[in-house]
Amino acid sequence: MDFSWFVFGVIDFLKFLIPISIVLFILHKIIFPIKEKLSNKYDLSWVKACLLINFVIIFLIIFSSYLYFFFIGGLIAPTGEHIINYDLFENLLLIGLALLRIIIVTIILSIALLFFEFFASFIIELLDKKDYSLTIKLFLGIACSTTIFLVLLFFFFNWVPLGLFVYIFYGFVSDLPLLTIINVF
Repeated sequence: MDFSWFVFGVIDFLKFLIPISIVLFILHKIIFPIKEKLSNKYDLSWVKACLLINFVIIFLIIFSSYLYFFFIGGLIAPTGEHIINYDLFENLLLIGLALLRIIIVTIILSIALLFFEFFASFIIELLDKKDYSLTIKLFLGIACSTTIFLVLLFFFFNWVPLGLFVYIFYGFVSDLPLLTIINVF
């Protein structure tokens, strides 16, 4: 039996895992002091501080990408008599409705991300018995947590990114299927 596909699959997975782990490690080094200051200033527990930081970061990423595509779409959309043009109030209404969906998605992703932070801290606690430096412990915890995340994303929940994209950007375009059936009768 030829196992070269397995070996090359693992190598490709590692080529994907290592840069993501390095970027997440750098982000952890940047965000950790902010989380500590927030936790000390407002007397928050570790879980509350992580949830708050996750919420703010995810919200800013999703909302800024939504606004970018919203305005780019408005700039490159053709204009004319036959095409519906929105006024300022309608554009703000669309952004407000999207803001509600973005908040819902952000809450869900913040809670889901908390699981991976728990797992990373669990790995770091397991490695406390070893004589590794704190940097290596942090990187290994983040790499293990990222591995679990990527395996879950690629093999079990590969529909989630597209579903979130459709929910955020196109959640207001059509009715739910049940409502369409009710409107027919």
